[in-house]
Amino acid sequence: MELRHLRYFVVLADELHFGRAAERLFIVQPALSKQIAAFERELGVQLFERNRRFVELTPAGAALLPKARQILADTSVAVDAARRAARGEAGTVELGFIAPACLSHVPRVLRIHGQSHPQVSVGLTESGTAKLLDDLQQGRIDVAICRTQRELPPLLISHVDIEEPVMLAVPEDHPIAEEAEVPFTRLSGEPIIQIARRTDAGNSEYYEGLALESGFTLRVTQEADHLHMALALVAGGLGVTFVPMFASGFAPQGVATTRISSPTPVLQLSVLTRRTRPSPAVRQFLRSVRQALDVDGIATQNSLEIHAV
Repeated sequence: MELRHLRYFVVLADELHFGRAAERLFIVQPALSKQIAAFERELGVQLFERNRRFVELTPAGAALLPKARQILADTSVAVDAARRAARGEAGTVELGFIAPACLSHVPRVLRIHGQSHPQVSVGLTESGTAKLLDDLQQGRIDVAICRTQRELPPLLISHVDIEEPVMLAVPEDHPIAEEAEVPFTRLSGEPIIQIARRTDAGNSEYYEGLALESGFTLRVTQEADHLHMALALVAGGLGVTFVPMFASGFAPQGVATTRISSPTPVLQLSVLTRRTRPSPAVRQFLRSVRQALDVDGIATQNSLEIHAV
């Protein structure tokens, strides 16, 4: 059975006139008559009673008509779904991200992408950088926003780099809270609340390296799995922690933030995918990421264009 036979049958059933039906179908009347006869032979039933004066459905034709209409409607829906998927307007994208990205970048990306691609479902996974890299390589997620790596695994590629200054979060009654800016050496001896190594080893190594370059060793007194937990401990007066500038506005009550200089720490993030060509839905999502990050002028597109990956 061919879909065109069903279409010819439905149009003729609507018109009950071979001439008008042929005109609607943009074919000649003899061709329509031939196709309807071939369809009846294939089915082994007569669908129309016809002579030179009238055309009417047989009981077999009347039984087939609603099913034929449904098949054609379902086919149209299926074709539309396939075309939308090919354009990246439908489908699923699995996004993984580290906690700091969730406080600003991820909500903006989701809002922008949701407005332009409402039929794309975006799954969310928060984790540490090491886990995200593994999830991405294993295909458990499609896109990762994680800490920038000195060397990426061969299977992965970076599309966008993000760099944000980092501030110091302190209890609001801490002497530093009254200062607009402090040198990094001011942290010598301060109790530091650090993101746990099991969550993000790169975070620990980065700040410990800055401290050694500044001539002291960080005094880490607490570890927290996530930034919101670290900020809660700061609010409780248990120490100070580092917070990206974009996330400083999310500090809880009882926490103040101040700038750090000489050196100023930075949070470097990358937007990664697998090196294989992304699906249309993922490619469109990457464009939304670019658009969201360009709002604040913080994104740098890498040399490889998203659409060429």
